[in-house]
Amino acid sequence: MVPRDSFLSMYEKSGGFPVDEDRLAFYDLLSAVKMACVMLTGLRAFADGRTGDTRMAIFDHQLSGVQMIIAESLGLVPSLTTWSPEDA
Repeated sequence: MVPRDSFLSMYEKSGGFPVDEDRLAFYDLLSAVKMACVMLTGLRAFADGRTGDTRMAIFDHQLSGVQMIIAESLGLVPSLTTWSPEDA
């Protein structure tokens, strides 16, 4: 939607305060971990037959993306936004 740097610039201009990159990184990681918990709970409920809601079942295909975001946040994999074929 909006490139990250542009968004942060607009956010800082609107709020009048600089963005604290360490805090932003913490909340990025926190939101990804919370989403992974929601997905795992939904997957378990579907697998156990506690729900027939197929939206829970499709978390199976989305969970790996959230796991990659977590791994990137922890520095376990290179940043997906700065990766280039030369890094391979």
